Amino acid sequence: MKRWLAAIAIIAGGTRFGFLSFLHHQYMQSGVTAWHGVHAVCISKGHPFFVDSSLVYRLQSIQNEQNRLVDPQEVLDEGWKVKPEMRWPGSDVPGYSFLLAGLWKVLPAKYIFAQIAVIVLDVLAALSIAIAAAALFGTAGGISIGILYAFFPIFAMFPCFAARDHFGLLGIVFSFLLLTLYIRSGLIFYLIMSSLALGIFSWFRPFGVILPFFYSIGIAVCLGFKKGVRDLILLFGFLAVVFFLPYSILNKALYNRLTSSAPWIPLAQGLGEIPNQYGFQNSDEYCVSEARTALGKPSADLMEVGDYWKGRVIAVAKDDPGFIFKVLLHRAKTATTMGYTPFLNMPRKGLGKWWNLIAIPLRWLLKSVFLWLALGAIFVWRKRGWRLALVTLVPGFGYFLSIFLFRWPDPRYYYPWLITPILVFGAVIGILAEEMRPLICLKK
Repeated sequence: MKRWLAAIAIIAGGTRFGFLSFLHHQYMQSGVTAWHGVHAVCISKGHPFFVDSSLVYRLQSIQNEQNRLVDPQEVLDEGWKVKPEMRWPGSDVPGYSFLLAGLWKVLPAKYIFAQIAVIVLDVLAALSIAIAAAALFGTAGGISIGILYAFFPIFAMFPCFAARDHFGLLGIVFSFLLLTLYIRSGLIFYLIMSSLALGIFSWFRPFGVILPFFYSIGIAVCLGFKKGVRDLILLFGFLAVVFFLPYSILNKALYNRLTSSAPWIPLAQGLGEIPNQYGFQNSDEYCVSEARTALGKPSADLMEVGDYWKGRVIAVAKDDPGFIFKVLLHRAKTATTMGYTPFLNMPRKGLGKWWNLIAIPLRWLLKSVFLWLALGAIFVWRKRGWRLALVTLVPGFGYFLSIFLFRWPDPRYYYPWLITPILVFGAVIGILAEEMRPLICLKK
């Protein structure tokens, strides 16, 4: 197994650094990345909760003009005087900013160092998922799932962008490894560490905070209902200590309210996926500007904007619940394939029609993914029992449901759920490999 883990690490590192070689000047979330980069610069100047908005706009304007990722160091080298005059929005978790600030304390203010750090973490994630799968399905299953994760182009691509999005997936993978070790050993230590992993990575992307509920289902079917309930309390308890409580204290100190997050803005944006008479549009810029216009406050902060859309969303949900159902039906048609979109659209000079050899099979695989997942889960159930089949589905589907209900289809939010087909397909391959081994040995 050690040699296979080394091979998985080499494959994962090779694919990710290969993508980085021609993606490191590309950017996703240019505005958000610029905000975090400037926030990191301000942190290094001793202003942990303030941002130089002029520097943010300078970075964005250069990016728009030159169509490339721009490091804060480029502008700082021009002699820019940092002026931290705007308070960091408490609605946004600052984990990525502090990671950048920590790296830039000893290195130039360039995103490439964070990209390399995320790739290293993702190689560890490939090893983690292989170890977790080996504990569930045996060595062959662990090797299969580790190799699939290392090769799967979507997972190889996302760590290469200068963005915080991949931390959501990393939190799921590391916490799932620790959860698996807990189920196999019964040691509470692993359960606590699983919750802490979710809490730490929530400071980058808090999309995994609902996973303890789904984890407890897996624990209940494997270890019993009482332990499932007890462990649900423990999981949420330690998650609260690491994330919910300090985040609330931070918001109380900055804004005198326990939460400044604005979930109502993405909810309102999601309701704009289909034509409607309620004024919802699938645009966060529109949501902010519309709320500020309606409130008569051009400088209204995101908390006030969120409160405005909260009233609008609740009113529509009460008056026309059928509209909400129509939106979810529309979302169901597009959400499952959202993860591959950036991969298919990425720069590919010289590949031409050859690209279709990868793109077309991947597109059809993902469009029919629920069929393949159902068949794969049934196979795992028949060979290894329904408990392992269910545990394999828990992390990705739990994440998928939490995003599906509250977020509009966007690759940045949906691609982490694709860990589910990796687990199921790898388990099938591993089980088949173990069953075929005696036949191969007989032929030899």
